[in-house]
Amino acid sequence: MRTSARLWRRPLVAAQLQSEETRANAEKQSQAIVRDAEVRAKAVVDDLQAQASTVQQTLIQLKLLEEDFRFKFRALLEGYLRLVEEGPILLSGLATDALGRRAGGDSRGTRARRQSYLGDGRGGCDGSRHRAG
Repeated sequence: MRTSARLWRRPLVAAQLQSEETRANAEKQSQAIVRDAEVRAKAVVDDLQAQASTVQQTLIQLKLLEEDFRFKFRALLEGYLRLVEEGPILLSGLATDALGRRAGGDSRGTRARRQSYLGDGRGGCDGSRHRAG
């Protein structure tokens, strides 16, 4: 009986050792896979956070541009409204409308009147009264 027990014990011990070694290798491999997955997940999260930050900064810039556009457009419209409310403009003793046309339909000298209006330092239609800085 001793001999047969010894014969069985050796293969059983070897099988047990092999089983433990296989289990340990599997455990190491699973830990390596988990670590790799965690590293990749962190990289994806970091990339998405960077993209979200970029989108947020772009949105802020667009809102600022919209605000600036609205301010300038409103100033332009208010300037035109003032011109319309002022009515006819007198240049060199001639009654003209805001476009420099003579009352009564005479278009002679329109360009000269328009240039004198623009160059007279009052701001006129060159937009200088409407600039926001």
